[in-house]
Amino acid sequence: MRAARTVLEQKIKERRQTLEEFAEYAETFAREHNEPGTLSVRHLQRLIAGQGPKGRPLGPLRPATARLLERIFGLSVEELLAPAADT
Repeated sequence: MRAARTVLEQKIKERRQTLEEFAEYAETFAREHNEPGTLSVRHLQRLIAGQGPKGRPLGPLRPATARLLERIFGLSVEELLAPAADT
């Protein structure tokens, strides 16, 4: 099994969810908690890789997306997008 690249990827793996399952969970969580943030599988793939399209650096996250991830995991988006510690 490949090591997680970011803390976000590590946290999703700890939940034993696929990216598709987590994206669906995030959409449901957003609706239930009146959060406007959304998260597609494609966007999630870029976030867990720590890079944008064509290997470019990630740009700033939309505030609603950052807030959604922070509420789900209880960590700041900076912590979630940081490189995962080797385990």
